[in-house]
Amino acid sequence: MDLIPTLHSQEKKAESIMLPAIQAGCAALKAANRPGKVIMFHSALPVAPGPGQLKNREDKKLLNTDKEATLLVPADPIFEKVARECVDAGVGVDLFLFPHAYIDVASVGKIATDTGGVIQRYPMFRADVDGERLIQDLAMHIAEPCVFDAVLRMRTNAGVRPVEFCGSFMMQNATDMEIAVLKPNSCVTIEVKHDDKLSEDFQSYVQVALLYTSMSGVRKLRLHNLALPVSSNLADLYKSCDMDTVVNSLTKSSAKPSSLTTPIRT
Repeated sequence: MDLIPTLHSQEKKAESIMLPAIQAGCAALKAANRPGKVIMFHSALPVAPGPGQLKNREDKKLLNTDKEATLLVPADPIFEKVARECVDAGVGVDLFLFPHAYIDVASVGKIATDTGGVIQRYPMFRADVDGERLIQDLAMHIAEPCVFDAVLRMRTNAGVRPVEFCGSFMMQNATDMEIAVLKPNSCVTIEVKHDDKLSEDFQSYVQVALLYTSMSGVRKLRLHNLALPVSSNLADLYKSCDMDTVVNSLTKSSAKPSSLTTPIRT
């Protein structure tokens, strides 16, 4: 650690790489047969030849056009591929970015959002201005409790079923959410669809099962069971709604397809 500030102080090449460093961290944890977390510090667009090489695709002419959405998705599918490798190994990735120019967060951030990690940005970083905030953020990320290699599934009674999922995770089937690292402030949104007649004489049941590896390496299963009353009276429905949750869910569901289809117009 003491050698890091001077190890490459005489390096002449200014080009940077990113993806191979994350792959190396994931491979090291996988070789040790341990889940974990990789914290990546990066400050420039990875333009050096190799996996994850990117080009500057910033084009202000595309803003507020139908092609703007192309800037909001990864430029190379390899980022999703590496995220899949990390999730399979139970490795989450946190990104600390210090850009002084275009860095293509839509591409490099894919690994963090798919593994349950976070993205912290410090544009035009200055140690005298941003240093204290960086130290506080880093200390929080290192010290916060978390679990690894998590799989979350929702089960419901007949007549209702989960149909939409939103959050930082990956899915290989229609039911299981795979989360490499799960933290106290992690959040997933599941939309449950009512597609059959339900009797108001009976309750509707929801069970959420979470299988995960604790920080001590113990594999655990946590179950949450919920019984909900059934009503056709809209007044009862509105009275029972959690407005913070409803607004949060609507915001996420409206923002999610914007990066894939239509640009957000202001």
